[in-house]
Amino acid sequence: MHSAETRAMQHTELLVFEDFHPSGSGFRTAVCLHGHTLHSREPLSFLTRLCAQHPILGWAISLEEARCRAPGDPPVDFARLWWTPPLCPRQAWQVEADQIENGLGLKALVSLTDHDSIEAPLALSLVREDAPISFEWTVHYGPTFFHLGIHNLPRRRAAAWFAEMAEATRERNIRRAREILAALDREPGVLTVFNHPLWDEARIGQSEHRRSVHAFLRDFGRWIHALEMNAFRPDHEIRGGFELSRQYDLPVVAGGDRHGRSPAMLLNLTACATLAEFIEEVRVRRRSTILALPPHREPRRVRILRSMVEILEEAPDHVLGWTRWSDRVFFDSDQWGVVPVSAYFPDDRPPALVRWFLGTMRVVERLLLANPKAERLRRPLLGDPVGEEAFS
Repeated sequence: MHSAETRAMQHTELLVFEDFHPSGSGFRTAVCLHGHTLHSREPLSFLTRLCAQHPILGWAISLEEARCRAPGDPPVDFARLWWTPPLCPRQAWQVEADQIENGLGLKALVSLTDHDSIEAPLALSLVREDAPISFEWTVHYGPTFFHLGIHNLPRRRAAAWFAEMAEATRERNIRRAREILAALDREPGVLTVFNHPLWDEARIGQSEHRRSVHAFLRDFGRWIHALEMNAFRPDHEIRGGFELSRQYDLPVVAGGDRHGRSPAMLLNLTACATLAEFIEEVRVRRRSTILALPPHREPRRVRILRSMVEILEEAPDHVLGWTRWSDRVFFDSDQWGVVPVSAYFPDDRPPALVRWFLGTMRVVERLLLANPKAERLRRPLLGDPVGEEAFS
């Protein structure tokens, strides 16, 4: 999906950075959709699959896990583990706004979308009146689940809307989800985006996942306003997403899906001044312009590794004092409730396997990611996708 030319889609235009000249483009605003904050719970349940697929890794993890737990305690259930991104709502908004305003010279519109939580936009709205109430909604559908970006909920009723959607998710009530989506569609200022539609996150198999996507779009497509081009998904999924857009007559919008400290690699461009106007452009005019920034040209593995380094490095500016990565990974314990995994490390020392992994990551970051002279080595060494289970 990367070349020097502009690609014209049915409803969507994709621009690469080298072809974009803000002063003569007619665009006045860049819209950042799909970014995460410390209020987002990112599951670690995929570790169960990794251990099953790689017996040596599973053995090493079980050995270290046994060292950390008390005698007689059952093995750790990875489904009860999750991690949180390092940035608070204000920091997350600022990193995106700085790139747009200072880097591109455009007005910034930022919609933060944590997993099944509106805490970040509610907190941000106390200091920024223009902060939209948005989130990433998990909708269970048949054998799988999908993520929908719900942007710009009506402020006065946002809490009530969110409560209804959270209940539908808890109960896996697809009938109620259908009613909610139909009602949201009657709100002209709300944008509903099908995020990373071709990611088989539930691991049901690509064929079954694609069948579910088509069934979902046949059932719900009239209330979906756009599909997402996600900054961390592979090219074959992006191409497939544009094919879906043609098949179901939907525009495609950019989703940065930022979890770390670097700003979004994909942005939406518009001549509109407000988020409501941008949403009308997508919903009514069914038009979208996506800008791919230089970091998106890097191999996908490099993009993911950079984000992982940012997530795992120490965060001395963390607003809640969770400075170490182990302070930002949590376990739902029967005995103590929700506690950071750092509480389980003897002598406040992470397991050897974790120390080795972090050391390896730092070497990779220093020699391959942060070193400009290593640019020509990054693609042959890091050109294949890894770690996709960690990003949603």
